[in-house]
Amino acid sequence: MKKCGGCLPVVAASLFLALAMSALGIWFLIYLLSHPGDFSESEHQEFFLGLLMYFGAAALLIYSTLQSMGNQVEYDDFSLIFRLRRGEERVFSWNELPQKAQLRRVATGLKIRFADDERECFLSSTMYGFRKFLRVLRDRGLVP
Repeated sequence: MKKCGGCLPVVAASLFLALAMSALGIWFLIYLLSHPGDFSESEHQEFFLGLLMYFGAAALLIYSTLQSMGNQVEYDDFSLIFRLRRGEERVFSWNELPQKAQLRRVATGLKIRFADDERECFLSSTMYGFRKFLRVLRDRGLVP
């Protein structure tokens, strides 16, 4: 099974943002502690509460990014079901998917079936919907 490779830039950007948020928060905390006379007691409490929320947001961003890395879509996690012009349905796994030009000639509809359960999502009754679906997969890095 192949993992999704297009998610890497998003993951890297999220981790960079979270690390930058953490570095800025640490810098501000050091500044706050090194200049105690500049702020009143209530301002100190507000700043510490704000920093706590700030670090919490950075930690949540890191956690959600790492979670999304572990839940990347795999090519073999779903099958594509094409409704053919003759009225029958044909199931393809991702690896045995025929060429787009072939499908355009014979298919009139498209559904997707996920491997983790038996649910099926009807995607389109037209091949325009199939092309749109392929574009979404390509944008997410699932299609080369």
